[in-house]
Amino acid sequence: MLHWLAEGRHVLVVGGGTVALQKARAATDAGAIVTVVAPRILDALQAHTRHMRPFEPADLDGMDLVFAATDDPSVNRTVAALCRARRLLVNVADDPEACDVTLPAVVRRGDLVLAVSTSGQSPGFAAWLRGDLEQRYGPEYGRALAVAARLRQEARLSGEDPRTLPYAALVAEQSVP
Repeated sequence: MLHWLAEGRHVLVVGGGTVALQKARAATDAGAIVTVVAPRILDALQAHTRHMRPFEPADLDGMDLVFAATDDPSVNRTVAALCRARRLLVNVADDPEACDVTLPAVVRRGDLVLAVSTSGQSPGFAAWLRGDLEQRYGPEYGRALAVAARLRQEARLSGEDPRTLPYAALVAEQSVP
């Protein structure tokens, strides 16, 4: 869901913990160029440009989107205020009122994307629901979508109505390994 916003763009993640890791992964998955700034940074964030030091306003230079994901609300508020002054989009962890952008919890099955958003009100609830969706909708749904896309194209070329495809049967067919 972040692709339209982040692909090829420079994204700053302020924070080095688990929430910062989630934000960095979402931005990376969307094709962003991610930089992380924090005094302490999880090893799992090694793949990104990292600055192991406190946030500095100059860190915003050249950024298109910013995630304030520290465990210090005053730092997050400072980052958000500086972003607004520069007209940069910002997402502030655990502070939906301070966000210009909120991210849904996402399940990907090939080209099938299932997204849940609580509009920032309860990220934990969204994560729980995402877990439920992950269990309900396995890889067979992604495979079924690929078949459905091909059948849709064939139906359109032959003048048939693609809305009448047997989607449930396609999923059942794809669930057999």
